[in-house]
Order: sequence, then structure tokens, then C-alpha cells
Amino acid sequence: MLTPSRTDLQASNVVLGLMRISSLDDEQIRELVGTARDEGINFFDHADIYGGEHGCERRFGDAISFSPPIASR
Repeated sequence: MLTPSRTDLQASNVVLGLMRISSLDDEQIRELVGTARDEGINFFDHADIYGGEHGCERRFGDAISFSPPIASR
């Protein structure tokens, strides 16, 4: 884990890029994000230009809603 300077936040050493997440179905997204979180990844790259018209961001929001809250893990 990395701790950015002047913060008490911790970020994983690995970033999960979600450029093509908009093409995945709900179960695939649930598995992808759930597995990443289980492995300690908490840094997700979901730029607004991925997937056209915020498709990637929308699907990432779906992925978070499919997953149990971080605090419960």
C-alpha cells in the first residue's frame, strides 16, 4: 500500500484499468471488481472518455452497487 504525502489515505500498488468495462455484463463486472477488492486493489481507473458518453463511469457505478460496502469487508 502507498500513502500519498500529506494524507492518511492508503492506495493499492496496483491500479485496475476499466477502459473496456462497458462491454461486460453485470456478472462479469461483479466478479472483476469483487476479485480486485478481495485482493486489496482500491484504485480504479475509470476515465470519462472510456466507453463513450461516460459508459465506463456508469458501469463502474453499477459495479460498486453490485458489491458489498467496503466497510463490511
